Amino acid sequence: MFDSLAQARKSQIYFFCISRGWSDKEGADKGNPMAALARVAKMSGDVGSIFVLKDVATLIAPGTNGQIASGQLPLVREIKNLAREMARDRRCLVLMSEQLRLPIELREETTIVDFSLPSIDEISEQVDRLVGKKLKLAGLEKEQLLKACQGLTRCRIARVLAKCLALTNASGGKVDQSAITLIIEEKRQTIRETGILEFIPVRSGLESVGGLDNLKKWVRVRSQSFTDAARE
Repeated sequence: MFDSLAQARKSQIYFFCISRGWSDKEGADKGNPMAALARVAKMSGDVGSIFVLKDVATLIAPGTNGQIASGQLPLVREIKNLAREMARDRRCLVLMSEQLRLPIELREETTIVDFSLPSIDEISEQVDRLVGKKLKLAGLEKEQLLKACQGLTRCRIARVLAKCLALTNASGGKVDQSAITLIIEEKRQTIRETGILEFIPVRSGLESVGGLDNLKKWVRVRSQSFTDAARE
């Protein structure tokens, strides 16, 4: 996404993280976010530049009382200064974070952009790219796999697919029907990490329903009517 943004703005893009510093300067300013911001401040505003800072949003996140600590104030102040300067030139500062924990002091100077989870078409493209010929599902089974992946990030999808390949390594590595169960388990873990909801998987089917044989027969016959292909 950032590459396409840089091309659209005809800008150069720079990445910084707290553990490795600037990606284009062999670790310059590693562990020193103030020095990283100083570099941004020195860059010319006449040249299109996008500075993507990882981890910095975590360093300035307010506490449980909604306030920042005194040690965070220099970072917040410098970001505030840069935001006002950049409003008049071609530089752009991006702070990446998994959670929205923005100090009150920066709310007037920032624009929040949410990255949506991948769509079903994007998931399909990712699965084909990562798995390729090792995907042993087609038609309705592949559709079930893709729908099971909905709600997961690209990173989690890649991780669970790698796990499927590892578990079937003895047979050459493949993604088959068992992958759907693994993906659902990954979702359960994701939900459990929130500490708010509990995921309870469905462990029963039509065989648990007594009687209603005609209805169950109709459901089995008509199951294909609820696929994406049928809707189209």
